[in-house]
Amino acid sequence: MLQGLRRTIGRYAAPRAKETDLSALQEDKPEDMTPEDADRCVGGEYKEAARRIERDVGERLEQSVRFTVLDPLRDRLGRHSVLQEQINARDVLATECKTLWTLVQRLPTLRLEDDDKRAQTYSRLDRVIGELKEVEQKLLPLLEDAIQSDSTSSTENLFNTMV
Repeated sequence: MLQGLRRTIGRYAAPRAKETDLSALQEDKPEDMTPEDADRCVGGEYKEAARRIERDVGERLEQSVRFTVLDPLRDRLGRHSVLQEQINARDVLATECKTLWTLVQRLPTLRLEDDDKRAQTYSRLDRVIGELKEVEQKLLPLLEDAIQSDSTSSTENLFNTMV
């Protein structure tokens, strides 16, 4: 009776599945199939969707880095270069003012024939002092803004938002 049962079950049992491996897949693939066609056959849509998602995530990451780090850094570097130029111009004028001031200090010891030279030196000193005051008036608000905007707390907040 057990034997009869086995024969009956054997008739209705599912056929055994062949073992699949890569060589079996290679045999089923036609020779003239390109790698792109093979990709489409074996999960091509999935691979294309994964590539598209990866590209979109990369673009978003690049954009967020640009907005949170690079653009503020470029702005600061731009302000720094403008301030550096104005500070250098102020330093040049201050140096010229000091040299003229030392020359003016020595003028009383010169002879009376040098009145023209004395008048030129005084007028040149007045001109340099006026230019120096103008540059300092423009530079002072810019320096104050730079100090306020470049405080360490804003830098810490910038990098804390990235974490």
